[in-house]
Amino acid sequence: MWPIDDRVWCAKRPYHSPCQDYGAVVKGDDLCALIVADGVGGCWRSELASETAALGLRSRLISRDALRHFSDAKSIARVLVDLTKEIRERALREPGRPDGVWPATTLIAVIYERRSGELWLFYAGDGTVWFIRGDRQEGMPLLLPTANRAGGLLHILYPQASDPQPVVMRIGNVRAWPGGGLIIIGTDGVPLSDPRGLVDRLYKWLRGQCESESDLGAEIQQWLDEQRISDDATLGVLLPKVTQEWWERER
Repeated sequence: MWPIDDRVWCAKRPYHSPCQDYGAVVKGDDLCALIVADGVGGCWRSELASETAALGLRSRLISRDALRHFSDAKSIARVLVDLTKEIRERALREPGRPDGVWPATTLIAVIYERRSGELWLFYAGDGTVWFIRGDRQEGMPLLLPTANRAGGLLHILYPQASDPQPVVMRIGNVRAWPGGGLIIIGTDGVPLSDPRGLVDRLYKWLRGQCESESDLGAEIQQWLDEQRISDDATLGVLLPKVTQEWWERER
């Protein structure tokens, strides 16, 4: 078993070419984060939007210049407005863009403050977010996909629409729950209406049946590869240290 620590993974299964999803992780001294973005189908070159949004948010979380307090919805909204401008600027540099046509993307981020144990979620558009209790292996959905098309999906990052208005949510303090917990997030292509199959694989590792971190990363990727999916799919898992410590004591 490798040393217990806060851990984040991101797996991807492309379906379209080019893939319109983009995933990123952050692991710094003070926070861990999962980011997934899903380029909106039907919009021109939406893979540009998802990549620009995910990497732009990742760089801001690393620097913390624009994001210091995750409860501040206004500052998060300003960041998303800036990311939308970056999407527009990148699109303008692309050859062959038809007039009045822009890429668009959703954006989901889960942030774990490593020192305090606080978990935060914010999103624009849709996707999937589950919180799984460490002691019960029970899932609580925090966000589920909608059936909206690009024109009806609200508050996405889209240069031609009104400014994105993210939903900001304090999930809670992971140290306050018996057994801690873990977070699973995904774009709407990931079949997570019932995450028990994936959760079983994660807890197999917590019971000490995986020999290395790469083994668990491979389990996550294998689960995603086994799904019958007709869309791009990006999956992220955040496993706090306190959850692993609880399972280590219980074994």
